[in-house]
Amino acid sequence: MWFASRYVHSLSTLPASPVPPLFSLFQPKAASIEAALPRLDGAPLSYTEVGGTESGERPDWWYHREDVALGTGEATFRAAVDALERWVPFDLPWVHLHDPALAIEPGRLVAFSSRQFGIWALNVCRIVYVVDERTEAGVHRFGFGYGTLASHAVQGEERFLITWDPADDTVRFEVAKFSRARHFLVRAAGPLTWWIQTRFTRDALERMRKEVS
Repeated sequence: MWFASRYVHSLSTLPASPVPPLFSLFQPKAASIEAALPRLDGAPLSYTEVGGTESGERPDWWYHREDVALGTGEATFRAAVDALERWVPFDLPWVHLHDPALAIEPGRLVAFSSRQFGIWALNVCRIVYVVDERTEAGVHRFGFGYGTLASHAVQGEERFLITWDPADDTVRFEVAKFSRARHFLVRAAGPLTWWIQTRFTRDALERMRKEVS
C-alpha cells in the first residue's frame, strides 16, 4: 500500500497540462470526470501523426494490432456496428466507461477509468476520425480512432474497426494502436506498460466476439 501511494503521488507530477491525469487508489467519481472534461475539451493532442492508425503514416513507436472473426454475413456486420456504437469493447471488469451513450463522432472526448495493480487511472482521449463505409459493393467498414491528449502519461492513437468483406462473407473486428511513454515512470515500467495495453486489446476483442458471435 505504501508503494502504491508513492506511485500515485509520483504520477501526479506529470508535465503541466490543462488537467493532469487522475491517478487514485479509488475509482474516479463521475462528478470529478464531468469537472475535468470541459477543461480538456480544447486541449491539444500529444502527437502529430493524427490518423496514422488509418493511413499507416505513423511514427516509429510501439505498434500492436490484433483482430478476431465475429462471424459472417450482413446481419453479423450490423450487430457488430451496433455493439461498437454501444461501446461494448469497453464493457470489461477492470474498465469503466464514463458515458456509454457517447456518440461516435469526431471531436468527442472519450473518458474511461481502468484499474491495474490496485491503482485507478482516468484516461481521456479525443475521437480524431470515424470510418463509415457501407456501400452496396465492396468491403464494408465501420469504426473510429482516438488519440491521447497532452495530459496523458502515454501518447499515441488507437483504432477500433469492423470489416465485412462480401467476397468471403467474413466479419472481423480489429484493434490497432501505436504509442510510447511520455512520463519517466511509465518508461521505467517498460514491458509492463505494453502488457496492459495488449491486455485491453485482447479483452476488447473477446468481449466483442461474445457479444456478436
